[in-house]
Amino acid sequence: MGELYGGVERQILDLCVHFRREGQEVPLVVLFHDRELAARLRELRVETIVLRGRNRYDWDLMRQMRDVLANHGINVVHAHGYKATIVAGLIKRQLGFRLIKTEHGKLEASLSDPAGWLYFRLVFALEQRITRRAVDAVSYVTQDIQRAYIKLHKGMACWIIPNGIDALPLEGCARPADLPDGVFNVGIVGRVTRIKGIPLAIGALERPEVPEAVHLVIIGTGRLLPRLRRLVRAKGLERRVHFLGFRRNVFDYLAHLDALLMPSYHEGLPYTLLEAMSLQRPIIATRVGGLAEVLQDGQTGLLVPKADVPAIARALVDIHTSEELRVRLGRNARKQQIAHYDLQSMGRAYSQLYGVEGKACRAMPINAEDKLDRGRFPE
Repeated sequence: MGELYGGVERQILDLCVHFRREGQEVPLVVLFHDRELAARLRELRVETIVLRGRNRYDWDLMRQMRDVLANHGINVVHAHGYKATIVAGLIKRQLGFRLIKTEHGKLEASLSDPAGWLYFRLVFALEQRITRRAVDAVSYVTQDIQRAYIKLHKGMACWIIPNGIDALPLEGCARPADLPDGVFNVGIVGRVTRIKGIPLAIGALERPEVPEAVHLVIIGTGRLLPRLRRLVRAKGLERRVHFLGFRRNVFDYLAHLDALLMPSYHEGLPYTLLEAMSLQRPIIATRVGGLAEVLQDGQTGLLVPKADVPAIARALVDIHTSEELRVRLGRNARKQQIAHYDLQSMGRAYSQLYGVEGKACRAMPINAEDKLDRGRFPE
């Protein structure tokens, strides 16, 4: 784990915070990269071990992982991502630990890159084969992701545990100096990848009905950045689109955005969404995945159809025009986050999962009706 810093890494960090706060043993965290997550874990004084491989497929990583787990007497391993699942799954029989896996999203592979598509399909197939053979229980962060894997994981112990965060303070976030002044700032925050639909936002911004005062702020990094910069130049939008890169103090930016835009083709349950809700930011999002599960159109956000540039433009106009709408959406969203997507519920659910012997197709949805309601997955 730990190549990038996104929702997966945020969940690991927050679970460590929760366990320490609850007086429980804080997990040992094993990573494959010494980057942002490792730095933040060290700041929290969480024991962190980074495995060193000569390349991505270094078989010595399994030996290193086996030695670490054996030396620390680990009984439960919680794997995030394909590499962690494969490495842990291949050594599980030797050590006999309980293996838990969280599915944070769906396979992201584009047919526009045939070689990349084939690579991801092969890795995905290997990961899922090991999941079937070695994983004791699988958790999903949304019902949409659970439905995507229901055939692959049929007969396994399966749980739904939505992400959750502590409510964020509404005061005390300093306005970043590089956030444009005197304009209406709509932000996209997260990995800069195809799945995030950023070109759709740029296309909406150039439509004549969207006021010149509406600017797009892109916070994050990724391989798509050079292409997006070229697109912005081609459309003559350099003055209204701002690329700010990765920022550690993302809460400061979220708190001072006029709105958050999530034009994604698919999403799991993004932490950026929950953070914006907690900070009372109005949200425009596509009606996909976890975005559609969490947000209620017109109540806690504005939902638009996937890949619909005119609909995004109309939502931008509505958000820009109506202060009452912005305030109402923000207040309702914060109430929903606090009530249904809190860190304590997520942490306690994982505590139960670590210690529970699973039964086939048992789910633990955390939802508005019953945060610990157990029921079978729909067939």
